[in-house]
Amino acid sequence: MEGSIPNGFIQELLKNFPERIRDNRKYENKIKYRLRDARLQSAKMKQYCDEFHTEMRKKMQKRNFTEEQIL
Repeated sequence: MEGSIPNGFIQELLKNFPERIRDNRKYENKIKYRLRDARLQSAKMKQYCDEFHTEMRKKMQKRNFTEEQIL
């Protein structure tokens, strides 16, 4: 049979297939965890900013400042 794939080549592909799947899963998990960490960090930063603004408003009210006077 001319043009057929050599049997050794198929054997090699089948042998390496589980390893490649495992490597792909590791890579996908790494990306998933990085995205999750970035989302958590963004949420924490938003929470921090909201808390900061709330504290600043409290301080301004305490001292009878308006936002226009500060900005």
